[in-house]
Amino acid sequence: MIDKNKHEGRLIQAISNPALLDRLISTILQSSLRRGDSVVEVGSEWGVFTWPILEIIGLSGQLWACEFSPAKIKNLLHKFKELGYVNGHIVPLLISDEDNLAVVYPDSDRPEDQQLLQAPSTSGSVATLTTRLDRIVPDTLDVSFILVRLRTKGHKTFLGSFILIKRTRSPVIFQCAYNEELAKGDINPETILQMLSDCEYGLTTIFGGDINSADDFQSPAPWYYLAYPFERSVLFKKVLERSLKLVFA
Repeated sequence: MIDKNKHEGRLIQAISNPALLDRLISTILQSSLRRGDSVVEVGSEWGVFTWPILEIIGLSGQLWACEFSPAKIKNLLHKFKELGYVNGHIVPLLISDEDNLAVVYPDSDRPEDQQLLQAPSTSGSVATLTTRLDRIVPDTLDVSFILVRLRTKGHKTFLGSFILIKRTRSPVIFQCAYNEELAKGDINPETILQMLSDCEYGLTTIFGGDINSADDFQSPAPWYYLAYPFERSVLFKKVLERSLKLVFA
């Protein structure tokens, strides 16, 4: 884990200036990816990290962007066309641990609205199909990096992404928004740690608290974690240290 005392001042800056945090994530991606790489993004939203990824991997790279909000999908399509990006795959689905039909509130910022519901559609909600990530991304794709937002029923999104993570052994950045919802799910933070450890993955805090217990998931602020195979732990700890120095110098 990152030394919280050593980086406390930098993390306080990130709390007061979210743009610094976005820049930190983009810097980590810049240090980890190369032109022509393939990236999977679960929950692209408005493209805060999508566009930096495209700049890095270039037109020869591949991006699989999963997003279920119609407005955000339209924005992604427009931007892809504007950039002349032809290797983009926009997947209009919600990543979960099962194939199903769900009703969600994709454009609400209220955590109580970010639920999977089996109920008639109401104002502000949309119907979306759910499926596992490994059923979308081809077995032949050499995935260099995965980004996962654990927001709408985050425990199900984690489970729905986990098989692909194990298969590709790719590094992963997790954004844990509305952590209290993740902690209330069918799996708890300790389970997530154990599942990653069982497939020989380490987890390092980029920003936020250490995941040691459910109590660490009570903050409503987004937290970011970098997961990586044990055999690449030295590399990615250096990437994170270097990125912190560049952004918060």
